[in-house]
Amino acid sequence: MKLATISVGLIFLQSLTLVCAGGPYVTTCHSDSECGTVCGRTDSNSVAFNEGTWGTKCWCQDGSDRNMQFKCHVWNGLDAWVCRDNKPPHCTTACGQQVCIGKDYKYTNAVMNSACPQHHPVNVAQCCAHKTADYCTCLSQWTADLNAAPYRNIGNRNGWSFGAWWGACGSTLHALNISLDTERATMLVQPFLRNGTWCNQSSSNAPDKKKPSWEECEQKGRDGCGGGCVWCSASKATGAPSKCYEEQEAEVLHHIFKTEIGDGQFQCDQTITV
Repeated sequence: MKLATISVGLIFLQSLTLVCAGGPYVTTCHSDSECGTVCGRTDSNSVAFNEGTWGTKCWCQDGSDRNMQFKCHVWNGLDAWVCRDNKPPHCTTACGQQVCIGKDYKYTNAVMNSACPQHHPVNVAQCCAHKTADYCTCLSQWTADLNAAPYRNIGNRNGWSFGAWWGACGSTLHALNISLDTERATMLVQPFLRNGTWCNQSSSNAPDKKKPSWEECEQKGRDGCGGGCVWCSASKATGAPSKCYEEQEAEVLHHIFKTEIGDGQFQCDQTITV
């Protein structure tokens, strides 16, 4: 599946009910170029979710969301449409956020980097050509479209996963058990959503500086906590430990605890504003 990203275009998916089985249906977009990005960079561990998942939205660049081009009838009231300019939609998604996906008794980390839109011309063309659940998945059901590395980590096969949660597998954020298909997740992720337009990017682009993992940060004491890590003190009400956290995880935890428990429950040595 090509990637790019709720969709005002849902109006065109008549009588469609999204199907899920505990977690998203896993597919692969194979490579950085095919997976694309709406976040301005590619990532070998990228994942893209379909519209409607975790704050992911898409709309036509030319504003034709309510006046699209009909492409084909698929099945059971599902019709496939594209924007009139035939361009990838403009999208909002949780750029850079880590997720944990479980399938077939295996787990993988993945990074939000793109989205899997209903009205992307390549997605629609594939769906109309094959008219099968695998090729129409982003149009019809909760989907996690994975780059090759995370897809390999959970078995190299399409199929239903048993869950997708916010945070790297095993991290404190993951332990909060925030499933990405819940209203809780959609509400809490709002400050972290970013806009962009789907595009290919060469994997030859200079990679971002490697950030430490949550495990690497956790091994550091307060005095050595830096270089992408930050020391945070958590109250008993949070159920989280006081320790050295990876900066992005600390930012998300600060927002979640402030929203759900109250200010001052999760304090970090550097200012976090979200």
